[in-house]
Amino acid sequence: MTYGPQLSITAPAAGFVRVNGNVTVRNDGCTSDCTFNAFVRHINTGIQSIPAQDAALNNGLGNAGLDAVFPVSAGVNTFEIRLSRNSASGNLYSWWGVLTAEYTPYGSTGTGTLGASGLAAASEGPIDKELPKR
Repeated sequence: MTYGPQLSITAPAAGFVRVNGNVTVRNDGCTSDCTFNAFVRHINTGIQSIPAQDAALNNGLGNAGLDAVFPVSAGVNTFEIRLSRNSASGNLYSWWGVLTAEYTPYGSTGTGTLGASGLAAASEGPIDKELPKR
């Protein structure tokens, strides 16, 4: 499901757009597995960010932070918040979604080119890594 208004940014040349934001979800009667996924979708390409997941327990609120970097072409690039739920019981309602975006050039228009050897790009899947033991 799409949540809230779309955000558009005009890139003067090919580059990257970093999108930040968050969305709050309110639980209204969900009693089992009241978790949800939130992610950013680049409408121009269909690329989605790695999802953030949270739970809205006991008729309370859950909040998901959104942060992704997308490769973009010159021109208008549009982004949206997408939500999905993992429970079939009760209702979950999305509230207070917000997105911000920042453009960064690359190649001959700015910084050097970026390779895929760094952190996961928006089009890649999550990187599984075991948390250190205490």
